[in-house]
Amino acid sequence: MKILVIGSRMFRNVLTAIALPLCFVLAGCSGATSTASTTTTTTPPQAGAALSTSAISFPTTTAGSTATAVTATLTNSGTATLTISGIALGGTNQSNFGETNNCGSSLAAGASCTITATFTPSAAATYNATITVTDSATGSPQTIALSGSGSATSGSPTATLSSSTIAFGTVAVGNNGSSSVTVSNSGTAALAISGIALGGTNQADFAQTNTCGSSLAAGASCTITASFTPAAAASYTATITITDNATGSPQTIALTGTGGTVTITHTLLVFPAAFPDTLPDASVAQLYSFINGATKSIDMTMYELQDTVFSGDLVAACAKGVKVRVVLDASLEQSSNTPAYNQLNTSGANCSAVFSNVAFQATHQKTITVDNTTSAIMSLNLQTQYYSTTRDFALLTNDPADVAAIETTFGMDYAAGTPYQGTQGTSDLSYVPPNGDDLIWSPTTAQADMLGLITGAKSTILLENEEMGAANIVSALETACQNGVTVHIAMVNSSTSSPFSDYSTEFKALEAAGCGVKTYPDTTTGLYIHAKAVVADFGLSTQKVYMGSINYSNASMTENRELGIYVTDPTAVGLLETTMTSDYAGATTF
Repeated sequence: MKILVIGSRMFRNVLTAIALPLCFVLAGCSGATSTASTTTTTTPPQAGAALSTSAISFPTTTAGSTATAVTATLTNSGTATLTISGIALGGTNQSNFGETNNCGSSLAAGASCTITATFTPSAAATYNATITVTDSATGSPQTIALSGSGSATSGSPTATLSSSTIAFGTVAVGNNGSSSVTVSNSGTAALAISGIALGGTNQADFAQTNTCGSSLAAGASCTITASFTPAAAASYTATITITDNATGSPQTIALTGTGGTVTITHTLLVFPAAFPDTLPDASVAQLYSFINGATKSIDMTMYELQDTVFSGDLVAACAKGVKVRVVLDASLEQSSNTPAYNQLNTSGANCSAVFSNVAFQATHQKTITVDNTTSAIMSLNLQTQYYSTTRDFALLTNDPADVAAIETTFGMDYAAGTPYQGTQGTSDLSYVPPNGDDLIWSPTTAQADMLGLITGAKSTILLENEEMGAANIVSALETACQNGVTVHIAMVNSSTSSPFSDYSTEFKALEAAGCGVKTYPDTTTGLYIHAKAVVADFGLSTQKVYMGSINYSNASMTENRELGIYVTDPTAVGLLETTMTSDYAGATTF
């Protein structure tokens, strides 16, 4: 027998020769060469939106009350910035829910923001709504379901309107008229207000703002201010509808107005009478006639109201159906105004008075607006004892823009006052009165306007004022005199025992600068200069004329409620200039 012996090296070579083709087929042998490649896939950054809850259920809440707010968190769970295009309430009862958030328009990766929901049921019922978050995340929009139930109140609210109609009368095309209605809750439970909306045929020509919010406590009140801006010479109608939880809801205010052409007039009244053959009380008699001619409304802001004939005429107007509202100063003259305040507030539903906004150092404005069409802008207070001895002026104007601005501001000041046996309204200095065509308001524009009258004069300044304590006014007058402007100042030479400081230091400085200063003695029988008026550059193209309630004190120009007007009517300007020139001539050089 022959035995075949194969050496180990030969055996290995044979095995290798057999195995290599198989390795290449299987691509699994160590040491084998492969041409295959590996591909890596990268996922781009993506935003994610995750809500901490998809539903908020409020506890049962008394109708008219607001449940404790509930907050949800929105988190960007992704790796890219989340763009937020909207967060909004929706659903059947969305008006009974509220939503606020601090999310902004984008949310960085990993960051969070909060969405806060509130619930105010208006009746005993079940309510549902949603908060929808629209964003750039997959699955957008995200929603939070809102639900809650209202329970019956322990009492019942009663909604009362101070008037169910607002008649604007004729307003010049393109101009604006405004008037206000008070909503009062005279019931025993909160009044839940679900909506205040304009409607009707010509709603586009009307507008409304209000201070009512979504709930009005028992005994509280709020103000709805309507405005009318006719687009053409035509008649217009609209409505304001208040929807709430009181019996008789909704309440409706009917709005009417006519667009037309208004001939603007200005009538200047001089106190006491400007000429010897005129009765001393002729001017105040015209003021009595002015308010006695009212057919719809009288709105008055007054520093001092002590004339019992005047207050009696106001009460008589109320009895005829005229709506009378009065703002009386409370900061400095509350005591002297209290008799009139009480009389007005106890003379029927059409009469009401409030003590003024206590945020002002004083409410020194003196205005009367009749039927929302004509306003008297005055320097005088309504005090019988001073009509025949105190120099004052009043300008009656029917300029629609000026009247509208006065009425709008009156509505704000009235709402911020203290009503009879009530509580102080919202009281601050944030409101900026509109200037209309010719108005000057304190504390917003008075200081700049008063200085502008002086610094803008090129030739002459004729001036009357009760005070001269503002250093910037004195300095501006000194500069004008030094620059060749003829300045004539007529005032009272007050002693230190008078209500005002002695201005002898200021008078001497003005005379040293070349100004003419003449004064009247501070007596009870002589002429007392209480007017606040300036005639600059009379008869020239640069002429500028002012009268109003603004004194030359820092408080009057920057802390009080004051009102003045630029006078442009030639007849009124001429009467001012004649009267003030006569006053200066009749005074004694200081």
